[in-house]
Amino acid sequence: TDVAPQLSTLIPGNSLPQIIGLYKIYIWDWSNNSRGPLAPDPEVTLIGITINPGQTLVVPNSGYDIGSGYQVMVLYANESTITLKYTREDNVIYGYTLHADRICVDNNLLALYRSMNDQGRSSLPVLRAGQVFGYAKTKEAVIAIRDTGAFMDPRVRKDWWRGY
Repeated sequence: TDVAPQLSTLIPGNSLPQIIGLYKIYIWDWSNNSRGPLAPDPEVTLIGITINPGQTLVVPNSGYDIGSGYQVMVLYANESTITLKYTREDNVIYGYTLHADRICVDNNLLALYRSMNDQGRSSLPVLRAGQVFGYAKTKEAVIAIRDTGAFMDPRVRKDWWRGY
């Protein structure tokens, strides 16, 4: 059954991440191609979670299947940021999108993403729930989640932290 991505499953095992930072995103001003004001809603759009440097980060469980048992597609990646999409569309307009920042993206995954991106994005890397996408760079990783394009409050238990 499909459920929202469970942020409690970002760290393998029974390590429930603790929220240690609350942040807001800036709205992008597309007309000036620059950072605009802070988003007015929701109150929090990014959370910092505590993690040990070097610890693995994995695709959160959701129950979604975008084909052949895969749950997410990599929409964007660089050395310290990754965007995972819970559908096969190459945009954040429909479905859930997870952003992780201040991390070390797995080198093999980053190389694969860059290769597929350079080849025109006709297909992009896909991952299964629980598959490693990166590692903690410091004691805090920053996480944001979108639903149908809109940034959501990642602290909401009924959506992202069921059972906690």
